[in-house]
Amino acid sequence: MNLGNQTLLVVDDSEINRDFLTRRLKRRGYNTEIACDGRQALDMIEKQPFDLVLLDIMMPEINGLEVLQRVREKHTLLDLPIIMVTAVDHTEDIVGALKLGANDYITKPVDFPVVLARVKTHLYLRKLNEIKNEFLGIASHDLKKPLALIQEIALSLQEDYLVGSVVDQDLHEILDLIITSSTNMQYLIGDYLDMLAMEDGKLKLNLVDININQIVQATLSKNLEYAKSKNIDLLLLLDEDLTTVSVDQRRIEQVIENFVNNAIKYSPEHLQVSLVTKQQNDSIRFEVIDQGPGFRQEDINKLFSKYPNIDNKPTGGESSTGLGLFFCRRLIDLHHGKIGVQNNSDKGATFWFEIPFEQFERSANPSL
Repeated sequence: MNLGNQTLLVVDDSEINRDFLTRRLKRRGYNTEIACDGRQALDMIEKQPFDLVLLDIMMPEINGLEVLQRVREKHTLLDLPIIMVTAVDHTEDIVGALKLGANDYITKPVDFPVVLARVKTHLYLRKLNEIKNEFLGIASHDLKKPLALIQEIALSLQEDYLVGSVVDQDLHEILDLIITSSTNMQYLIGDYLDMLAMEDGKLKLNLVDININQIVQATLSKNLEYAKSKNIDLLLLLDEDLTTVSVDQRRIEQVIENFVNNAIKYSPEHLQVSLVTKQQNDSIRFEVIDQGPGFRQEDINKLFSKYPNIDNKPTGGESSTGLGLFFCRRLIDLHHGKIGVQNNSDKGATFWFEIPFEQFERSANPSL
């Protein structure tokens, strides 16, 4: 599992001990900060997030046990792992620290391979906890609603259509609701699993030479009914001279589908969404141009992040994982391309990406 950049706090009143740990941890790729005493440690933990703390027990004024006790009033063992550092013969301190909520301990003189192994273990456990919380958030919010809707529809069918009943047009509409709800759930779960694969470095590209226009036309066909339900016109503006480019077809389809689906989802009724392709000197460019409300600049800056908190909401009450555009950015990054969004001069916004023709000279099968 790719843990990414982790920031550790080393708390020790001994400069030699601090220097020993921080130098070696930095060589292993960890961002490391130091606190010279308990009071400074509490102040730093209050003001900025850390992924793990290495906390010496024996310090003047506020010792490590007092720091631990106060930190645990706000941070759980899984939120902020704390590894205590103590003398080998101080058994009572070790027991006391574990009772107060320490995750682990190491003894002096410090054996760095042991330190590294324990740090990695607790950072891994913390990451698993984050993944669990993300999934529970999706399950409780985004999956709960369509599941409840499917259950409600099924109970209604059970009451209204007894054995031998005549099936009318209403049933087809009800079945459409079931299909739409279950499809939305598949998208939610798929986005989440794909995100985990990317963060774990296991998402690889299967490259084929294809004309992007083919993918755009297929995406338009899949979204015609959705657009029609909101009285939105989908317009194709394709460069007919577009040449082929080497991409993972399924992944680029996901990006284009996300752009088009979002444009429909966030647009008011009776407007137009344009799907545009262009050939440039060194790349293929795809755009989705809508006529919606556009975005505040502060929202534009976070649109491609995970779970962005923005003002724009779906105009038809549709659900969203908050992962779609984050996933799109990572997929375009894999293709060594560019991705972005800007407000139009009149109204609406344009989402775009560019795939360079020579993006894979450095790697025949890139992965995160």
